[in-house]
Amino acid sequence: MLGEGRKTWMMLPDLLLVVLLAAVVAGMLFSFVKKFKQGENCCGTANVKVKKKKLHKPAGSFTLTVEGMHCENCRRTVTEAVNSMEGYAAKVDILTKECRVSYENEPDIEAVIRSIRRAGFDAFVRPV
Repeated sequence: MLGEGRKTWMMLPDLLLVVLLAAVVAGMLFSFVKKFKQGENCCGTANVKVKKKKLHKPAGSFTLTVEGMHCENCRRTVTEAVNSMEGYAAKVDILTKECRVSYENEPDIEAVIRSIRRAGFDAFVRPV
């Protein structure tokens, strides 16, 4: 009888390991199902709304190519990077990887590119 009690205690770490592993797998499955059920995108944010910025007197525009965008959250991040700058407004297209930048005064294209790069994306002037 004393030997059976020792066997039970020796199996306890194995049992705890199985329970822990089951909990991890269940958490992963829950996260996976939740992501696709709620329409989450690749960067982990669902239902992204992009705030539009309207310039009072647009003087012109230029187009940049932006690399690294994958989803609506990426588009929002690039748009906000440009729209946060005084006198600039952006329209970003994920499919063409283009950012159309409107400006009010003399444009500083390099400053816009730096702002987009600080947001985590690569940007450059689109070749003509």
